[in-house]
Amino acid sequence: MNSDGSINFTQSIVAAKEMVRAYGMTNLNVAPSLTSRHTEGYAIDMLLTWHGNIEIKDQKGNTCKIKSLPHDGMNKELHIIGQSFGVIKYHGGSKDKPHWSIDGY
Repeated sequence: MNSDGSINFTQSIVAAKEMVRAYGMTNLNVAPSLTSRHTEGYAIDMLLTWHGNIEIKDQKGNTCKIKSLPHDGMNKELHIIGQSFGVIKYHGGSKDKPHWSIDGY
């Protein structure tokens, strides 16, 4: 703010840019939102990676072996296992790699 109480737009823009940098938001492919599955409590962002093949149990307790690439959250076999728990990978593809929710949005 300026000394007279008015908004200092230049200072506000500089501060906003610093906040974006500090929170690591400089390379987002999806714009932040005040209303989303996250704010509703129905989404999570998870960065997933592994080496080699992995075994994971699905919701029914069946052991599923993932041998395919990629070894991260974009793996189609992992998406199927997630769906068995009602956790759906983001429908927008690689735009928001860590995003999982109740409906893929």
